[in-house]
Amino acid sequence: MPKTQHARIILAAAAILLAPAMIVQAEAPANRPSLTGPTTPQEIDRLVDDLGHVSYEVRMFATRRLWAIGMPARARLLEAKESDMPEVVLRANKLLLAFNDFLFHGLRVELAFSKARIVWDEPIDLHVTLINDSEYDARVLMETDAIERAKLPPDSRQVADMLDVAEALRVVGPTERNVGLRVDDINLDPHVAEVVQVRLGVGPIGTVAAGERITIIIRDFNRGWARMPLLEAGRYAVQFDYMPRWEDQLLVDAEVGRVSSNEATITVTAAAPETVSRRGVEASLTVEREGSDLVAKLVNRTDKMQLINRNFGAAQPFAHGRWVYDRDGNMREISSIDRPGASWHDFKKERLVAVAPGATVELTRIAKDDLVKRLAAHGANVNDKTWELYFTYSNLCDRNWQKRQGDALLGADSAPAFLQKLLPRNILTGWHTSNRVPVSKTN
Repeated sequence: MPKTQHARIILAAAAILLAPAMIVQAEAPANRPSLTGPTTPQEIDRLVDDLGHVSYEVRMFATRRLWAIGMPARARLLEAKESDMPEVVLRANKLLLAFNDFLFHGLRVELAFSKARIVWDEPIDLHVTLINDSEYDARVLMETDAIERAKLPPDSRQVADMLDVAEALRVVGPTERNVGLRVDDINLDPHVAEVVQVRLGVGPIGTVAAGERITIIIRDFNRGWARMPLLEAGRYAVQFDYMPRWEDQLLVDAEVGRVSSNEATITVTAAAPETVSRRGVEASLTVEREGSDLVAKLVNRTDKMQLINRNFGAAQPFAHGRWVYDRDGNMREISSIDRPGASWHDFKKERLVAVAPGATVELTRIAKDDLVKRLAAHGANVNDKTWELYFTYSNLCDRNWQKRQGDALLGADSAPAFLQKLLPRNILTGWHTSNRVPVSKTN
């Protein structure tokens, strides 16, 4: 997820490194030492003095090296602001400004799972421990204050924590493929939508004080609203690996600002069903022949339980089911269930059917002879020649639909009790189309 802090760091560093040179005469010393590694007060003094060196190359190295040293150079840079050399003052000021956005500086990060072995749909927690061994407070792209953390509802807290670390997490599965983050529809809960918007902007920025150790527990790492789905059997390795997005290739090559954790591992002993999509497909709709019947079935392809709306009717909150006849582009359709005049009060809670990940639910069935008669009545040419049949299912009845109804539904005494409160969030919506089945009047 984009982080504004990254952009500010990069702009500050670029401004320093691209600052106009005063005089470029001397050559850069050969065998320049590494940008990273331990430092001493003597080296910091020399580097600050080099900010005003006659050689542009020397000034550039000093700037890069001071950036890599970070907060231990702050006191000396504050003194340099009083220098009578404009180049020193300019670079010292810009370095100090950039230090305000230096993230994870001086920290060690340790990862651990709450369990060593799970089946694919068993929730686990990831423990992220931030350890500050330095003498300086560290800023992080995470909410670290316990009081602030407690203000969010559980779902929002889970999404917030997951998004805060997801960009820096590398999750590798048993097939050596990286596992990507999945996030359910954020618009189904205003608190969740809010924490996502915050992370698209400036925050949050947390602090780990000098000498402090903070552990953040990311609940339901593999099963939450935002999650890393661990669907295959085998070993998964997870590592935290943060690095600023430098535009200066020398800083990239030297891995300045990089913070890497240990590798935490988890073993999945039983994989998700093959019908669970590894690519994020929500559902598959099929038409099958069962004896003299044609049956429309829907498979939940997600890794979470979904509710399938089997309240069929002409408008919301009802789902729409249509048998569609197609012969050479000449199409006719009939409703799976005719319910003229159905209203909100005909909506039945028990027709929201819970379907497990990878499981199948029957939407509707029809005798072939009955289907042929009904299609013929709607002008379809069903005589002799083979034609194709498929089924479409669509549902827009969810929390977003409820919110669009406003006061006419949510909290309204005139509405059915079940629809006065927010529906469950895990209802399948959208438009789904089945496979095509060849049909004729005689077959």
